[in-house]
Amino acid sequence: MQIEHHTVLNAVSRAIILCDSDTEQAKDGLYALGDYLKHYFFATARRQTEPSEMELERVAESLRALRQFLGKE
Repeated sequence: MQIEHHTVLNAVSRAIILCDSDTEQAKDGLYALGDYLKHYFFATARRQTEPSEMELERVAESLRALRQFLGKE
């Protein structure tokens, strides 16, 4: 799975906009983005082995939160 750079840029841009109007939502979105990136880079670093069910679920949760933050769900 390759990270989509526009997804990261959209999330950061939305968080910047929300900083003035809804700081809690901006903070939640940045946490979701951070989790997504952490899991993405962790998975990229260990491509030699298959990810566990727990790792896949964490990535799925992060993606759901990021999509919700971006208004895609």
